[in-house]
Amino acid sequence: MGLPIRIAGVSVRLGYGAGFMLLAGLVAACDSSSVDDTLYLSALRNDEVWTAEPSMSFDNNGPDTFFLDGCATERSGNCAPYQTCSVTFSIEIRAAFTGIGAYPVFWSFYIYHDGDEPLLRYGLEPIESYFEVTVYDEGSEMVTGEFEVVLLNENDTSDTLRITDGRFRARLQP
Repeated sequence: MGLPIRIAGVSVRLGYGAGFMLLAGLVAACDSSSVDDTLYLSALRNDEVWTAEPSMSFDNNGPDTFFLDGCATERSGNCAPYQTCSVTFSIEIRAAFTGIGAYPVFWSFYIYHDGDEPLLRYGLEPIESYFEVTVYDEGSEMVTGEFEVVLLNENDTSDTLRITDGRFRARLQP
């Protein structure tokens, strides 16, 4: 007899051994232990590719506020000449985390700093922003999503920093 299947419009009959192997392969592909655990945070910063190490956590005051943070080291015109500086990026969401869906961006910042001293600080311009969780694996606490924010230089509001096409995968920490 065998197991009847249809592949690309062609009907075939697999022996039970081959059918079992195909079924086992499909089950293994859906196994939650095979969740991709690669972490990333990337975006276009004023149309240039930017990447950072991501983290995602709840606020200490409770589960109704959570953050997506990114840290990077870079060499740019905003750092001291011929030196590297650290960059810290954060998006704050003040809403209960419920998994997949869109969330309102409450606040965001992007800071160039050398140690504890900020060299240049951008803050959120709330007119243009979004944050969406597109995949959430509750077992691994892995969150994947998209974001976009427009930030203003806190000392010169004519200087904007557009962070577009943002993508992330981070593990939600308690």
